[in-house]
Amino acid sequence: MRAIVSLGRAALPAFLRDIAWPGDRDRLLAEDRYLSAFRPCADLDLDLDDAGPMPRTALYRGFVRPRAEDEEPGRLLASLSRRGLLSPERHATVAAWLARIGGRRDRALTVKLSWSARAAATVKLYFESFPEGEY
Repeated sequence: MRAIVSLGRAALPAFLRDIAWPGDRDRLLAEDRYLSAFRPCADLDLDLDDAGPMPRTALYRGFVRPRAEDEEPGRLLASLSRRGLLSPERHATVAAWLARIGGRRDRALTVKLSWSARAAATVKLYFESFPEGEY
């Protein structure tokens, strides 16, 4: 089972301690600071089994009406690319998509950074489209 959690970033360390999350808390907190530097909340998912939380996790960062000239999504994508988590080709594709949509109200981009104790970090990008006025 997967639990999706959104809470204030200041509450994240206590939440992880309270649920006895077995993963690398220092890494999760560092990745959260990196991914969500300008947001007051942390958005993550946790895998659960009958014994409780498992070490695999993912953090999300969403951008509604993203534009190529917006500093934050561009800086995040460039940083992911420098870390080797986003290929130059994928980075270029996303930058072109951001330039093409130009801040349309019916578009969004979500960046998902996931990892586990046994696996390297991976990045997934979700492009969303929704009817005008629904977001």
